[in-house]
Amino acid sequence: MASLLRRFPWPSRSWKPIAFPTSDFARIPVDQIIEEEQLPDYRASRYYPVRIGEVIRDRYQVVGKLGFGATSTVWLARDLSGRRHVALKLFIHSASMGGQLDNELNMYKRMKERGSRFHPGRSAVRELLDSFDVEGPDGQHRCLVHPPLWDSVLTFLHRNPVRRLPKPVLAGVLQYVFLALDFLHNECSIIHTDIKADNIMLGIGDDSVFIDFEEEEQRNPLPRKVLDDRTIYLSRELGMPKRLGAPVLCDFGSAVYGDVEHREVVQPSVYRSPEVILQAPWDYKIDIWNVGCMVWDIFEGGHLFFGHDPESDTYRSRAHLADMIALLGQPPQHLLSRGNLSSKFFSDKGEFQGGIPVPDPITLEEIETNLDGEDKEMFLRMMRMMLQWEPSLRSSAKELGDSRDAAAMEVAEPNLSSLALQNARRSKLLFASIPAESPRKKLKLTQDPAVGEQREKDALSVRLHAEYRHLQALPPALAQKQANAASARKKAKKQPASEPAANPDDQKAQKLIEGIAEKTPGAQEPSTALVQIRRPPPGANTPHTPSQALSSARAQATQQIKPEWHPPWKLMRVISGHLGWVRALAVEPNNQWFASGAGDRTIKIWDLATGNLRLTLTGHISTVRGLAVSPRHPYLFSCGEDKMVKCWDLETNRVIRHYHGHLSGVYTLALHPTLDVLVTGGRDGAVRVW
Repeated sequence: MASLLRRFPWPSRSWKPIAFPTSDFARIPVDQIIEEEQLPDYRASRYYPVRIGEVIRDRYQVVGKLGFGATSTVWLARDLSGRRHVALKLFIHSASMGGQLDNELNMYKRMKERGSRFHPGRSAVRELLDSFDVEGPDGQHRCLVHPPLWDSVLTFLHRNPVRRLPKPVLAGVLQYVFLALDFLHNECSIIHTDIKADNIMLGIGDDSVFIDFEEEEQRNPLPRKVLDDRTIYLSRELGMPKRLGAPVLCDFGSAVYGDVEHREVVQPSVYRSPEVILQAPWDYKIDIWNVGCMVWDIFEGGHLFFGHDPESDTYRSRAHLADMIALLGQPPQHLLSRGNLSSKFFSDKGEFQGGIPVPDPITLEEIETNLDGEDKEMFLRMMRMMLQWEPSLRSSAKELGDSRDAAAMEVAEPNLSSLALQNARRSKLLFASIPAESPRKKLKLTQDPAVGEQREKDALSVRLHAEYRHLQALPPALAQKQANAASARKKAKKQPASEPAANPDDQKAQKLIEGIAEKTPGAQEPSTALVQIRRPPPGANTPHTPSQALSSARAQATQQIKPEWHPPWKLMRVISGHLGWVRALAVEPNNQWFASGAGDRTIKIWDLATGNLRLTLTGHISTVRGLAVSPRHPYLFSCGEDKMVKCWDLETNRVIRHYHGHLSGVYTLALHPTLDVLVTGGRDGAVRVW
């Protein structure tokens, strides 16, 4: 009900603007690159200089920054006239957008003109509340006003430790995606062309998160960088709502009209349909193929088609087609006859001639790992309804939504809000809970002078129990080996201290010791050894047997020289700049610089002598977990939770190679010191040698 009421402005007295702090905040150094500045083509003059507390068009007061992109920034605002919170999407100035600026607005206009208000898919498409142009110092900027939404499905996916959507949550998301596509295709004649987990967002069912956002910005304003002509703010996330709304399909910047013929290249590369690759005429069915590839991604935890070319080591259409052939077989001749580029990849007989081998044939049954039995059959049946070479053989969005297989996945009309909240809290439940058998329950803390020390012992005990409770018993072989060693030591202690007979080994040791003594007569030469043998002075009682001499020599040899005193280690410098936990560090072999990787998805290169930031590398889409600098080449290797392993050329500051293969996050990597060999390891339980 709350999300429904937010759509309509209230006729009562308008809200008054509220005050936000203008001085009591942390200032980010001017030379530090943050937020949209990290984008490759960033130019400050393109962006509208938004200020928190500013009232735009005498109606929308900016509360805080929600995010940014290559073409826009998104802000939470108070609709003073409508007495509600909204999201403002402020685009870069119109001269930089060209015809793309009007495209998204035209799609919303068509939805309003053609779409029925009573279609069930209307609410599954993001609503446009208002649009206008605002004048900036460097030109006009288009502003779109939407209801605020929570996380995207992609961000929501990263909150789950296994990086996969559970079956009931997937069913709820698909239900609304099919409704949205049915509304767009049949009511509005619109093809989305860019369906991915990042463009499906979850609604918000209560207003408490907006009030909390406001109060937090007033109490604890986020750090910002203040420049002469603008202020660049850090983004703040909306809190976890008490109730989640339904999934909503967003971002119509790449959408096209479906009632005209199309042959242009669209869609994300790994989701690209065969008719788009071959430049054959395409229609609404490319969205169906797109959904099929995305579903596999978010449910199975990896791409269905990679399109990774073995020669160029990057995405290429011929590799993508080869992947399709391995899974779906040869394409039909009717499809090839319509493609402008078919002759580039196929012979007249329909045989693949892309210049690379086709992978070994594989089936969906072989690569599906989450389901069993009837559930698996129904899921794969639904996938085959979407993944067909021939577009006419793919089911429509309405047919998919009404299909028995899709309905069977819903599991008795799941409450998507409760399932999503449960899934989002899964990390906390996994990693923050205390085991039932924790010794903490057996401890009784008393308030005495040693309470601090006792608490530390308690905490250590809990951590040890939680981390090592499965490793408290040694493997049988190692336990037997240690038992044998302990038994031998006990027997040696019980033997009487009788004078043993000399043996050849003792005689050799005696000669060795005497030889050392003979080589150091008179004056003692300075030694650089860490451990020196201390010889008794003349006239001292010395052992008479070779065994005793050897034991004495060994005991004296263990006496280390007293080290020279030096001042304690001192903290030289504190370097800040990352916006997330620093997870990886690597120092360049020549001691000129070092690199750091963090949860903000960036890699920063720092000058080792001064601590100044030299460079920021962007490319990972999740936390950077490992770094390694090559001692033989000007290369930096990185890995992250996005399953990516990258090789950066530090002469051009760009990625020159990707290593594909890990099925989950990559958490560590190491370089061979003398060979061109890279080793990586990740959460998929595999170590890969490259």
